[in-house]
Amino acid sequence: MTSLSTAPTVHVTLSEMEWETALLHRKIGRVEGADAIVDASDGVETIEAVERHALVSGFSLLVSRVAIDRTAAVWSLERSGFVTADVGLTFEYDRATLPAVRPARDSGPAIVRAATDDDLPALHELVGGLFLHSYYYAGALFSRAEADLLYRAWVTNSVHGRADRVLLVTRGHEVLGFITCRVAADRTGIIELVGVDRRHGSQGLGKALVLAALHCFHELHAATVRVRTQASNLAAARLYGATGARLVSVDTTLLKSLSGRRS
Repeated sequence: MTSLSTAPTVHVTLSEMEWETALLHRKIGRVEGADAIVDASDGVETIEAVERHALVSGFSLLVSRVAIDRTAAVWSLERSGFVTADVGLTFEYDRATLPAVRPARDSGPAIVRAATDDDLPALHELVGGLFLHSYYYAGALFSRAEADLLYRAWVTNSVHGRADRVLLVTRGHEVLGFITCRVAADRTGIIELVGVDRRHGSQGLGKALVLAALHCFHELHAATVRVRTQASNLAAARLYGATGARLVSVDTTLLKSLSGRRS
């Protein structure tokens, strides 16, 4: 990780997004700390210094996520050539709202259960093109094949231990949807991925998965539970609100391609 600054109170860091870099075979960097920018002119100077270092270091793409109300940071990034790729909403469930009683495992013919390695082929088929609101799919800086590859690897890693549990909703032998449950070191429960086959939407399967995940987090002694979705994903936002979550933050993700540029 490299730290650069043009003012003593602003330290912007550049680090390699190792997982994405390894999968896509191009060096992708994360720019952090831009939230601290309070003056757009100084901010542009700082961001451009980061970019110069990124070019020398062989990065092909930069990603920065900042709180949407940090206007000086957003302007600095935009004036430096970054483009908005995603607006995110983060919802939080309080510990008191996590259900101690296990939700019914059966929802008509659908069953919620834990995922195993045997479910990975079905999950790989399900996630391909499922998360179309994310910046991997929405923008022009990742191909459809790259986005599919990233999500298939993500769900594989989740089943293999990145998540504490991965829950499925199934009907017969068919996997209709899934949700991941991970508890961070500070005891915050994090739902990273949740998706339902679009052919089976509006059947209450998403709600069944969220309620099962909240019970899972209760068992794992999570202090709170957080989940982030895109502002354009209105169905997900409504689902989290309807299951007891409150909106706690809004952010924006900005990207800049460095491909074809010279240091």
